Amino acid sequence: FARIPKIFINSLMVAILLLPVVQFARNYRINNQSKNYIAYEFNIDILKTLDKDSVLFAADDNVMFPLAYFKMVERIRPDVTIYDDYGWIFEKIFGDEFLYLNKYEQMKKREEIFKKIIKESSKPIYFTADSKVEGAKDFVSKEAGLVFKVIKDKKETGLIENSYLWEKRYLRESIYNDANYFDMFSRHLAGIYRLFYGNYL
Repeated sequence: FARIPKIFINSLMVAILLLPVVQFARNYRINNQSKNYIAYEFNIDILKTLDKDSVLFAADDNVMFPLAYFKMVERIRPDVTIYDDYGWIFEKIFGDEFLYLNKYEQMKKREEIFKKIIKESSKPIYFTADSKVEGAKDFVSKEAGLVFKVIKDKKETGLIENSYLWEKRYLRESIYNDANYFDMFSRHLAGIYRLFYGNYL
């Protein structure tokens, strides 16, 4: 090191010390999610939509994990029973062996349990847009805000009014240039808002 000029060593040390600061400053804007409330609002809107003492079949990490948080930690909507498509998070309604079944057997088992609940339950039944129970046949559903409601009474027609949902900024302006919504999960939820809003209109 004696032959290396001192100015070069000092410059190298400054560069090494500045590198983390530059990386932090460069990436902070993209990684700062402190103003990203879409997952929170999306799942609160789902819970607001549901009738008292209803059943919800949920799927997709963007939906299941926030709903688990609201139900198990904040104790929001204790009257609502939530099931997930695999029985991993909420109640294991498909049985312990469900995870070991192949996809076809899982689909059949899921459809069988779903139809049984529809038939036997007097509670209102809903499912999220990504739920695999949507593929089950022999039932009618209609959009209800950000979820679908199973229709047991054939006289019940038309959309369910949830106009308060459509006042969100995800619908009024483009969020795709906002660093808070660069990630695919936020875009996915914003897309669901827009899809249901389009159908509502």
